[in-house]
Amino acid sequence: LNSVFLARRNPIYSLYKNSLQTVSSILIFIPWATRMEGYWAVLIAYLLSIGLSLLGAVFVFVPRSVAVFRLRAVFPRDLHSRFGSYAFLNYVSDQFIRAPASLILILITNLLGPATSGFFFVAWTISSGLLSLVGAVSRSFLAEGSSRPATVTALARQSLKLGLTIALCFSIFAIVFSKPLLAIFG
Repeated sequence: LNSVFLARRNPIYSLYKNSLQTVSSILIFIPWATRMEGYWAVLIAYLLSIGLSLLGAVFVFVPRSVAVFRLRAVFPRDLHSRFGSYAFLNYVSDQFIRAPASLILILITNLLGPATSGFFFVAWTISSGLLSLVGAVSRSFLAEGSSRPATVTALARQSLKLGLTIALCFSIFAIVFSKPLLAIFG
């Protein structure tokens, strides 16, 4: 759904959807954490918050973003094979993208222990912020390029410059302020 909001040039709804998911996962986790083991409480809170944010997006944010919206399942016969193969390949490639990050987190925790993995997670979170910013720039220019194909080359250059500038500024900020930032986390 974030792609729908981006393509319709309404990224504020992505912010609303993702904020709803984040806040609801924390609010749902708190009562469940006192009743069961931490892992199950996290899992339940995460799944329920995903469902809540999807409901909010489909029934509140998408109708505001797309002028004529009616929720229905429509799969024309000629799209079945193309859609199915695209969806399957997209899913598989997404798992390959996510696998290294997931494995690194598991390996760090299992091999180095909880104290060291805590330090790793702080650095990982800070670097994830940089990746999110650069990814947002590239997705924005992708949406702009898809609506104006004649400007793709100029937009690609602009995207590269902006992404590198953000990465450089973020890196300099992290280097200069690393000690105070890390001091917050002990």
